[in-house]
Amino acid sequence: MYQNLLTIFYLIISVLMILRAAGDTVIQTPLGVIRGLEILDKESGKIVHEFRGIRFAKAPIGERRFRKPVSIDSWTDEYDATKFRYACPQIMSPLFNDMSDNQSEDCLFLNIYVPQSVANGDILPVMVWIHGGSFTTGNGFFYDGTRLAVDGDVIVVTINYRLGLLGFLGLYHPASRGNYGLWDQIAALKWVQDNIASFKVIQGLLQYLKTNCMTDDNYKFVNCLRYIDVDILLTVSDSMQYAPSDKLFAEFLYGPVVDGELFPDHPLNLLNDPNSPQSKFFSSLDFIIGTTSQEGSLLYMYITPELQKLYDFNVSSGIQAKFLCNAVIKPYVDYFYNGIKDIHHKLCRFYTSKESNDEQSKRAADFYGDVLFNPWTVHMLDYHSRLKTGRTYQYVVSRPSAAPIGYLHIPPPAWFKGCGHGDELVYLFPTEDRPDIFNATLSDADKSLSKTMIAYWSSFAKTG
Repeated sequence: MYQNLLTIFYLIISVLMILRAAGDTVIQTPLGVIRGLEILDKESGKIVHEFRGIRFAKAPIGERRFRKPVSIDSWTDEYDATKFRYACPQIMSPLFNDMSDNQSEDCLFLNIYVPQSVANGDILPVMVWIHGGSFTTGNGFFYDGTRLAVDGDVIVVTINYRLGLLGFLGLYHPASRGNYGLWDQIAALKWVQDNIASFKVIQGLLQYLKTNCMTDDNYKFVNCLRYIDVDILLTVSDSMQYAPSDKLFAEFLYGPVVDGELFPDHPLNLLNDPNSPQSKFFSSLDFIIGTTSQEGSLLYMYITPELQKLYDFNVSSGIQAKFLCNAVIKPYVDYFYNGIKDIHHKLCRFYTSKESNDEQSKRAADFYGDVLFNPWTVHMLDYHSRLKTGRTYQYVVSRPSAAPIGYLHIPPPAWFKGCGHGDELVYLFPTEDRPDIFNATLSDADKSLSKTMIAYWSSFAKTG
């Protein structure tokens, strides 16, 4: 069941009842007593119960590195859930270098936000937030679930999971099948399902590694990796050091793989088979998925000063057709379509324009969004709607964000229009307390949109 759930969608909806107690927030779970915080939400003036840094699996270190997460044992002392714990090890991005600066391999923690309305005995659904970041960056505690919990009247859970090499070393061999980050997500979902009811009472990578773990035996190779210092693993697995100097890197080194266990086949093949357990489970769900109007904003962030100098342009003024065709589209076609020239030429014709520099730059961003996000969203909508059992919803967020992702490091160029990748998150998670990241205050119109989005999303969680 958990495998089907994760394969299809990273959201669980549960129903439970919780009551509020004054003072410190203390609960008794099947695993032991947990003490959290009682926080006054400045925006609404309401109380939110926060449980920070709850361990949902044993530390994935030593013998447990490159293995599925192991369930935790119960405890006898009171568990301190008043502080956030660690982010999983990751390469620090210059765009988000303040998001995950407290790292450790001992990182399998989750955070819970419970609204004040539980004091009335209200029955609330649970929404689990699984952060993005291309399976290489991010953490759960960055996302403050307060606003979503209060305005949506739901319980919010944010989680960590292993990233990069540590989360997705897939050798297509039993020694290391990969997908450990996804197994972490499943473990977190299972922890929520097993324990949330307790809240009803609030009281060149492989070459380097092969050199240092010299063996043709995959089991011995992976076991050797378990005892290499994590900082060394992060250094040698940083994909940017392998990126070519004359084009954007098209290959994703880390992510889910068909491992024969969590994914017995490619997910699209499983969904195409109406008799597969995954397809049947997917059809039983109400499904919502969407994008921003300009997911391709990542393109202008990823174009390095070195690339701009090589192609003699400045991204703040626009993205030229020559750069798009030679440094963005070509490596994509080379990697995914074996360099077929006809595909390259057709994509260049479709995504270039002589109308204006702004229009050309917009089309370049459109290409990046269409490659990474938009078609897969449409595919999932199409798959689900054809099953004709659950209800299917799509959303698009188009309002330009008051706090674009990466704004402090790379402000959106003047030619960029629309809502960029990840920019809808400011309407769901408070930004006022993170001026180091966002440096923006929501206007009255932004706050109105925030309340509308939270109302829609939490309504879906409650009733589909």
